[in-house]
Amino acid sequence: MLNIGEKLREFRTRKGLTQENVAELLEMSVGNYAHIEQGKTKVTIQKLQEIAEKLQTDIFELLTLGEKNTFYIQENKDNSQNAYIIQNSLPSDYQKVIATNKDLAHSLDKSQQEVSFLKEKITLLEATITDLRNTLAVLQKGK
Repeated sequence: MLNIGEKLREFRTRKGLTQENVAELLEMSVGNYAHIEQGKTKVTIQKLQEIAEKLQTDIFELLTLGEKNTFYIQENKDNSQNAYIIQNSLPSDYQKVIATNKDLAHSLDKSQQEVSFLKEKITLLEATITDLRNTLAVLQKGK
């Protein structure tokens, strides 16, 4: 079973990336990223999530790399530990969840674009209403 650093190295090489490429994506030094792959630096779940996003994958794919069950223990600053068990026995269901999440993210992005467009329209309409009110006021004064 590979450790986290070995899995990151394996995934990176499968994607044809160098340590320099990944370090640049993560906006960190090559040395610091190399320490992660070498197991010299402890990696938090949050950092793994960031790495997964930058490598355009998900954290589960990084952690499992085809293994049936993966165990990951995270040591916290207070010397407590969190244990994670990733069961990879239902890959097709898991892939459906990933696809659904990607679809939802795409839908959210489209919705945010629509909201921005509608906000611009509202601003233009408010300006038009103000202009019409001013024109009406001028016309009423002229009577």
